[in-house]
Amino acid sequence: MELNISFLKCQQCQGFGYVLKLNGEQVLCSVCKAEFSTIGFVQNDLIYWLEPLNTTAVWERKLKRYVDKTINFTLILFGVGGIISLIIELQLVSLMDDWLYIFIHKSTNLLIFWLSLLTDLLLYYRIEQNDHLAKPIKVDNKLRHYAINGDVADWAYWRTVPKHLKVNVAQHFNLTALLSVDNAFMVAKRQKHHAVQPIHLLLSLEELPQIKELFYRLEINHTRLQEIFNHVLQHCKNEIDKAKQLTAAVSFYEVLFYAYAEARAQNRLAVGVVELLMGCLQADKTLQEAFFEQKVDLNYVRNLVHWSNLKQDMLQHEQLRRHLASGKPNTVMNRAMTARPTRHLDAVSQDFTLMAKHNAFTPVVGRNKEIEAAFRVLQEGYGSVLLVGESGSGKSSLLQGIANLMTAENVPASLQDKRLVVTEPGAVIAGAGNIGALEERMQLIIRDIIQAGNIIWAIEDIHTLLGAGSTGSSIDLGKILMNYISQGYIKVIGTTTTPEFQKYIENQETFLRRFQIVRIPELATEAAIRVLEARSLYIESRYQVFFTYNAIEACVLLSERFIQDRHLPAKALDIMEEAAVYAKEHLDTAKQVTRRIVEVVMSEKTNVALTAVTHDEAKKLLSLEAELHKRVIGQVEAISAIGRALRRARQDIRDTSRPIASLLFLGPTGVGKTETAKAIAAVYFGNEHNMIRLDMSEYQTPDSISKLIGGTGSTGQLTEAVRRTPFSIVLLDELEKAHGDILNVFLQVLDDGRLSDGTGRTINFSNTMIIATSNAGTSFIQQQYQQQRTSLQIKEDIMRSDLLNKFFRPEFLNRFDHVAVFTPLAPDELQSIAELLLNKLAKQLSERGISLRWTTAAVVDLVKHGYDPVFGARPLRRYIQDTVEDAIAKLLLSEQLARRDVVELQANGAVSVIKAKPL
Repeated sequence: MELNISFLKCQQCQGFGYVLKLNGEQVLCSVCKAEFSTIGFVQNDLIYWLEPLNTTAVWERKLKRYVDKTINFTLILFGVGGIISLIIELQLVSLMDDWLYIFIHKSTNLLIFWLSLLTDLLLYYRIEQNDHLAKPIKVDNKLRHYAINGDVADWAYWRTVPKHLKVNVAQHFNLTALLSVDNAFMVAKRQKHHAVQPIHLLLSLEELPQIKELFYRLEINHTRLQEIFNHVLQHCKNEIDKAKQLTAAVSFYEVLFYAYAEARAQNRLAVGVVELLMGCLQADKTLQEAFFEQKVDLNYVRNLVHWSNLKQDMLQHEQLRRHLASGKPNTVMNRAMTARPTRHLDAVSQDFTLMAKHNAFTPVVGRNKEIEAAFRVLQEGYGSVLLVGESGSGKSSLLQGIANLMTAENVPASLQDKRLVVTEPGAVIAGAGNIGALEERMQLIIRDIIQAGNIIWAIEDIHTLLGAGSTGSSIDLGKILMNYISQGYIKVIGTTTTPEFQKYIENQETFLRRFQIVRIPELATEAAIRVLEARSLYIESRYQVFFTYNAIEACVLLSERFIQDRHLPAKALDIMEEAAVYAKEHLDTAKQVTRRIVEVVMSEKTNVALTAVTHDEAKKLLSLEAELHKRVIGQVEAISAIGRALRRARQDIRDTSRPIASLLFLGPTGVGKTETAKAIAAVYFGNEHNMIRLDMSEYQTPDSISKLIGGTGSTGQLTEAVRRTPFSIVLLDELEKAHGDILNVFLQVLDDGRLSDGTGRTINFSNTMIIATSNAGTSFIQQQYQQQRTSLQIKEDIMRSDLLNKFFRPEFLNRFDHVAVFTPLAPDELQSIAELLLNKLAKQLSERGISLRWTTAAVVDLVKHGYDPVFGARPLRRYIQDTVEDAIAKLLLSEQLARRDVVELQANGAVSVIKAKPL
């Protein structure tokens, strides 16, 4: 967020306030008098700083504060003396046993006491005035009638603006901020600098507890930051005569104006020290770069400032709420003493207002709009509310927020002195087995509510009532409920999820007419971060941990990206709490929850590599092609394309709204297309079984779309698999056999990384790698390969020809990141494949304590008999099964092969056994 602010300086002193003569003497500017040397504009308001900023003025203010403290301390001592005097006098009266004596007797002790009461009032007044030192910031376009035109650059013109049309920002700084401004002069004086600059103010701020906490949450390396600060101080080092006046630089005024603009933009009542920190970074690019070196940009600091202010506001609001809630009755009674007990309702419900009075709920953040909408409906004569939103979007939290407001009676007048009682339908239905028993119970509950007269009834998962009736009717309880609502006897707040609303309520028009719907959308990312910031106070207190801002942000961003079957803020709050538990259990000293801990927790839940790339992992990624070639022989071009895509994905250098990579493998059967996909799953996705494999020959008709993505109200094979395993490979085998309508479905997946299933849910494919295999153009590829053409040359010929257009539309082919051609296997490549297969067999035998070895001639013989240029490596695998594996199986069954024996494979398929020496 860029602040719309501009500056103007006095032309004579250039905003410094003082002018240096040729002899080096420093004199007051004759034009601005150092009181109006720099001005600013914030949204049509002219702002300036009226408090003198020089050494003399700072010492005067310091002396004034010292005198104020001395006076306050003296008043406190006199108040204590008055109390002591009263105690002495009371002891005398008790000895005389004549309490009238205290009113008619004249004594010095009583005089001191009565005078001390006056001094106590004076002390209270002085402290109260000190607490309200800062005037609240108000947005008022005072200069609207002053046209900001070409004269805006004329400083003298703006100096003539009447004082009541200008904003003295010094009046809006709280006491701590003003002290920090003065302390900056002390820092500059110790450094013997001739002007106070942003660096001096930042050094005066960094020792404050609020700023220390902020730096800690930003994970600032304090040692490195101090090195940079010292370097900055060296650049402004300028020794001066002690007699010369120390004043503020223009950049220092800019800090003050930026701090005011920041507080104003964030709707703060006053400028505090955190806004001053923001001002320092905005006014001094060097300081901004110092923080950027620590991976902290201006927006990060702004978010931390908002978090810090949010905590302060929450504490103040909670203290006020608890104070107001203390007058709320602890019983069912209202102030008019007309309410009655609700025995049947209480048996199946919870009194949220009573729970809120005892501080059972945390404050609700980011739902003011929805709460206000619910209150508007409830004020209507027959108004009832239906809260509709996805599971985890915060419907229950909204009820808690309403209860908090009701305990403080910060609600419309018609809702004051009310109870919010929340019922879960399962408790109503449970145990009502006889015919008519459920309806009777419902009638008794509603009778309780009507007779009490002070209840707002909340029903969570209200859709379950529409299918609950002991006579089998689909609207038994719903009809009872809506009749009482329509007559204005009760007011109801119902909650339901979007799918259940569509399934059970949307078609029940008579029931739905009794409610006004308030949608509870999933929170946006920024709003969800605010919710977690608010909840951090309670989680930190519960687990004795400390969250950094990066950790809070990671909880939201990573859960939003990798957890698709739940919604914000609930899924982010769960990750946040798990990270707190992890830090408490695994950290010994400073239990600081960082982004790394959140990544570890998320990685364990989703099997996604999220933590920072380690040295070993970096080496593995850089040599990824070699890792894949351990399983896939040849096919250099395809393996190279995969390696590039995975390296980009691991560092998030890609379009994160699209799949990790989308690759089309063309080539004959048996050349390693599917094996390549398995190798990727094993090397990058953790397990070769972490793959969603679809045989596209099963989708040859248009109506098979429902099988793929689901029909109305049902899920599909692809969409449900990706929803459950969002980080995986999607392998589309034999793609050319799928119907054209099926291929059209994948246009959106390849381009946008999203697809809606039969239930209307949006499935995210951005964490999948899509690999499609096809035998299209196999004969052409084989012919070109026999002519000694490379895979790249063959690919260029295929893409220029119309060969693939018989199977795929051009816009579909254009969606793939890379099209790789798998060429037929050469004899030497088949020899390597044969050794891979034999190594796999040797590993299986080693588990039985048997060794397998072979000669080169044996491998050549296997290739000679198993090679087929049309079917690739699959005939070789079958030949090894039929000869080598079959022979070993017979040896095992005939007990000719035992543990520690060696099986040797020789040419012509001969298998011999070398018996182990006896133990």
